[in-house]
Amino acid sequence: MSRKPSVLYRITTQDQKENHYIFGTMHIDNEDAFTHVKLAKKYIHVSSSYFAEMDLSSYGENDIIKYFTFQDGTKIQQLFKPGHYLRIKKTILKTFGIDLDLLNDFIPFYIQTILSEVVLNHRNGQALDYFLWSFAKENNKALGGVE
Repeated sequence: MSRKPSVLYRITTQDQKENHYIFGTMHIDNEDAFTHVKLAKKYIHVSSSYFAEMDLSSYGENDIIKYFTFQDGTKIQQLFKPGHYLRIKKTILKTFGIDLDLLNDFIPFYIQTILSEVVLNHRNGQALDYFLWSFAKENNKALGGVE
């Protein structure tokens, strides 16, 4: 495995007969996320399979949403003192044009992703991880999810 900072790592089996690659992706469709897409596609071509963070083929859009919502009934506003939540809500509305109350069921990670997409320039409406999944599928790779 490379010891230098990288977005792509190669892991070789002890007998060095198999290589596995780990590519760090982002869940956004911004130009910066696609900086190394050619490199990722090159290694997808030489691989027999592609595993994303989650198996994107086995879930419908409504099923995936469960990964981004509180499953125990928690609401985002419950994570803050009432006055603090109101300040955050006001700031997000003013800065991003998004009413935080509409995202009350979502986990902080997903809310952060939504806010990031507002700020960053969009590429093509497809997050990098889904783009690479689709590319691997089009190239008849075995697909799966790590989580």
